[in-house]
Amino acid sequence: MDVKTAFKRTVELIFKNWTALQLAGVLSGVGNYKVLQLADYVAEQCLAKASIEEEEIEDTLTDILDSEFQTICEDGSPLEVSREVWRIHQLYKAGNIEQLNVEIQQLQSQQQENTVKEMPSEPPVSSDSESEAGDNNSSEPMEVSDPADEWTVVRRGRRH
Repeated sequence: MDVKTAFKRTVELIFKNWTALQLAGVLSGVGNYKVLQLADYVAEQCLAKASIEEEEIEDTLTDILDSEFQTICEDGSPLEVSREVWRIHQLYKAGNIEQLNVEIQQLQSQQQENTVKEMPSEPPVSSDSESEAGDNNSSEPMEVSDPADEWTVVRRGRRH
C-alpha cells in the first residue's frame, strides 16, 4: 500500500469509528456509502492543499454533517476528529508509511470494539444502570436527540 492509499484508508477508518456518525445511524446501508464519500472528500481536500489547518477540517466536517447527515454535534467531536485527520495528514506529508500502517491496525481493532450494538428490548435490571450508561470511554455519557424526527443532535450528557 502506498502512502496516499494508507492516508485515505486511515481517514476512512477514523470516520467509521466516529461515535456521532454511529449514533446518527449513518454507518449502515446507504448511509455507510455516504460516510465513505465524506471520508474520501475530506482526504482529497487535505491532499489538494500544501497546508491545511485543523479548523479548516472541522468547518468542512460541521458543514457536511449538517447538510448531508442532518446531524449537529455539540459534543466537540468534530474538533477531535479534525485533529486526528490533521495528525494523520502530517504523517502522510512526512511519508511515514510505517506509522500510517500502525494507525490503520489500531483503528481496525478499535472499529471492532466500538461497533454499536442493538439495545435489548427490555433494559437489564441493575442497581448501577446509571453508571453503566455513562461508561463509553469518556468522562460524560453521550445524549442523542432527534428533534422533529429529521435531525440528530449529539451532545455530551449531563450527570444528575
